[in-house]
Amino acid sequence: MTTKLLRLGEARAGLADARALSVKLGDTVGEICRLRLLDGRPVVQQRSVIPQNLLVGIRPADLERSSLYRELQRLHGIDGLVIGREQFIQSSATAEEAAFAGIEAGHPVVRVLRLVLADGKPVEYSNSILIGGYFRF
Repeated sequence: MTTKLLRLGEARAGLADARALSVKLGDTVGEICRLRLLDGRPVVQQRSVIPQNLLVGIRPADLERSSLYRELQRLHGIDGLVIGREQFIQSSATAEEAAFAGIEAGHPVVRVLRLVLADGKPVEYSNSILIGGYFRF
C-alpha cells in the first residue's frame, strides 16, 4: 500500500472537527488529506484534523513514507494512542472525495469517523471513505 498526500496545512474547524478536538467552531486546526492506494488503485481517502500545535514539524514526505502516529511520536513525544470512538457508516462520496478517489460523486462508500486520544486528550479526528470491495467487516 502506498500513500499520496493530497493536502497538508491549516483549516478552520467545522462543527464535527470542533466537537471532536474540543476547540471552538472556526478555530485553526491542522488538516491532512491522504489517498491510500493498493496496486495503484485508490482504496481509502482520509481527511484528518489535528490540534494546530501538532502540525509543527510535519513534512509532506514524512506522511507519504511513514504514519501520522509515528510522526506525532517522533516530533511531539506522543505515546499511548488509543481509539476513543469509531463509527462505520454507509454513505456517499462527496464531490471533493470523488475527485481525489477517481469515482463519481455520490458513489456508495463506507465512511469511517475516528477519534484518537492520547492521555484522554484528542489528537486526531479523521473522516475516511473506504472505496471498492477491498474491506470485510
